[in-house]
Amino acid sequence: MVDRLLRAFAYDQFMLLTEKPLANYETLFKDRVGSYSFRKIYYIDQMNLDLDFLNVINERDMLIVNEPHSSAEREDYWNRLKDDGRVVVSIDLYRIGLVFLEPGNVKKIF
Repeated sequence: MVDRLLRAFAYDQFMLLTEKPLANYETLFKDRVGSYSFRKIYYIDQMNLDLDFLNVINERDMLIVNEPHSSAEREDYWNRLKDDGRVVVSIDLYRIGLVFLEPGNVKKIF
């Protein structure tokens, strides 16, 4: 599923925020990186990530949250992320969650 998302959304930078190294994902992101899109994709696979990192996210960036419903802790993190005032669009695809910060748009939760 992540592979299809990376084909659909052009990006020129990525960051893996994970608790354990994911060599196959790092290779996948490197293979799909382009240029001149001015978008950074953050792949999040952590339990206790502080929401303060949203302060450095640009309006064109995208967050991919892995397995937001796999545990009570992850569910809580996903809900806090969706409820944060900086998040404008969140899409719950069950196995992954997508988050966008698009200032000026009405908050939407899918």
